[in-house]
Amino acid sequence: MTARVCSMVAGLLFAVPGLWANRTAEGAIYHQVPTETRVQEPLTLEAVVEVESGSVVSVIIYYRSLGQSVYTEAQMSSAGANLYFGTIPAGDVEAAGLEYYLIALLDDNSILAYPLDEPELNPFFVRVAAAAESFAAEPGAATGAEVEGDFLVLSPDPNAAYLPDGVVVAVSLFNLPDIDVASVKLLLNGQDVTAQSEVNADLVTYSPATLAAGPYQLQISANSSAGAAYLPVAVPFSVTQTASRTSARAFQYSGKLAPAFRSDDIDGQKLQVGSFKASFRGGWEWLRVRGKLKVTTQEDEFKPPRNRFNASFRTPLLTVGFGDVTPRFGRFALAGKRLRGYDANVTLGLINLRVAQGELERVIQGRENQAFSVDVLESDTLRLTRSGYTFRRNVTAIRPSIGSGRRFELAFSFVKAKDDIVSVKPFLDDGIVDFDGDSSLAANAGFQNVDWIDDTLYTIRYQDLIAQATLPIEVLEKDWEGKSPQDNIVLGSNISLAVNKRRLVLQSGFSFSMLNKNIWDPVLTRKRLDTLLPGDTLNDGSIGGFIDTSIIPVDPGELEDWFHINENQVPLFPFATDSASLSNPLRLLAKMPSLAYYASAKLNYLRNFITLEFQQVGPDYNSLANPNL
Repeated sequence: MTARVCSMVAGLLFAVPGLWANRTAEGAIYHQVPTETRVQEPLTLEAVVEVESGSVVSVIIYYRSLGQSVYTEAQMSSAGANLYFGTIPAGDVEAAGLEYYLIALLDDNSILAYPLDEPELNPFFVRVAAAAESFAAEPGAATGAEVEGDFLVLSPDPNAAYLPDGVVVAVSLFNLPDIDVASVKLLLNGQDVTAQSEVNADLVTYSPATLAAGPYQLQISANSSAGAAYLPVAVPFSVTQTASRTSARAFQYSGKLAPAFRSDDIDGQKLQVGSFKASFRGGWEWLRVRGKLKVTTQEDEFKPPRNRFNASFRTPLLTVGFGDVTPRFGRFALAGKRLRGYDANVTLGLINLRVAQGELERVIQGRENQAFSVDVLESDTLRLTRSGYTFRRNVTAIRPSIGSGRRFELAFSFVKAKDDIVSVKPFLDDGIVDFDGDSSLAANAGFQNVDWIDDTLYTIRYQDLIAQATLPIEVLEKDWEGKSPQDNIVLGSNISLAVNKRRLVLQSGFSFSMLNKNIWDPVLTRKRLDTLLPGDTLNDGSIGGFIDTSIIPVDPGELEDWFHINENQVPLFPFATDSASLSNPLRLLAKMPSLAYYASAKLNYLRNFITLEFQQVGPDYNSLANPNL
């Protein structure tokens, strides 16, 4: 099914009366709620799931009989063109009535719900009719007479004009559960095109390569499984050389503004939160533009950012997002973590490339009253260290791949995350220095303009400390009280293979990480390695007198731009050191402490969705870009 069919089916379903669409920030679910069904007969539900980025992992129906408190799950199956079908078993369709809602799980672990607001508390209700009522609704079914055929023509639109290569036929059979699929007949201007169409129990599609200009009429007919002929449906449309081109060049747009304010009073404690959200969609067929903005009063310069902004531009070959983006570079490396920067994805079909770069954590200098603490107090020196800070963490990620991922994909990923040492200032002029319980300090240092609390806490601003102290003051430029700056690199690869219309999907991948927990310490060089071991002070070109440094192919100091190598890295030795691993090469690789790998098989047959998966994450595996792993 082409991408043109996918977008057209979703767009046309949204325009059909009686269909409801609940949207979230990343997509929408389109679904028609049935008014009633028959007791002790299976109920098949249809939905179209449209996502802005990524892909749908699974769509699930949560259902229960009226009056029950627990929901039961039913997996929906993909039929292509973003269409999903799922069946509630006959044994669960009871006379009391059915309640249900839909959940779509995306590959970035986000979800779409239908209905959107608290679906578990606001499910849809379907009346369940007795068997006698249902049979009365089909007069003539047993005699072979014509009955009303509820064909849902998704495309083309009645009396619409299309370009010669822009006609796509899509007809839903969702409302005809008793249809005889073999009897379906599709006519275009009286010519039978059924053989060139894709026909199944849920959908009929036909995509001609090109049509000559002129008027056309589409007609579809079929019989029920009991032999009754459904009344055929005809849709007129036309093909022109120019009508649709004007529409294709037109700029279309839509937008939304949503201010909000909330005030809570709980036991006298008031919490007031205001927010403003704005979104914009627009563009042409060749370029789609989207923007989102969220501003909230909860934004705090001393905490991770709460405000959000994003602008994305999409063409058939290139998609670029700026601002707050959530790229995915494998499940172990970078998967769904917010990044403030850019995310560019070049999709050429056979060869693709994704690049992302930006700020994973913003710099936080710290609150004034938490900026300093006394590290060492000596008779001749007052030594201060910074506290309450967060380094800016920058990320660069690259992912080349072969294959589109629909049937096959082989991808390689490189993700580097590194803290910016100079982003945090070694001192703050307005910072406050605390001395807890040391009352002799004022007399020794000659401080004035000080604050005392209960005769135990002495505080003074850093500026006053510099101006008044009689003792020498040393402010540490590294090795502070807080967290040390880190460097991290992750290398990985994954492969996926899908067969039998994606009913069988095989996936596997691995990632190898290296983490340096303190890059304040200098990098190791050949010269430093020469005297690294305790007691080895002789520059003799060997490590401990046993290992010649000349056999090291690359000086570790020359790799500083790629990874900061020193004795603080984890793991220091990348392989397992137990005797069983050392004697078995395969075990030696599988038990690498900083290696993570997985293998999975997903099967979708006979309306059953089965996932088999194995995953191993080494004890020393770390990805600063995926802290929730």
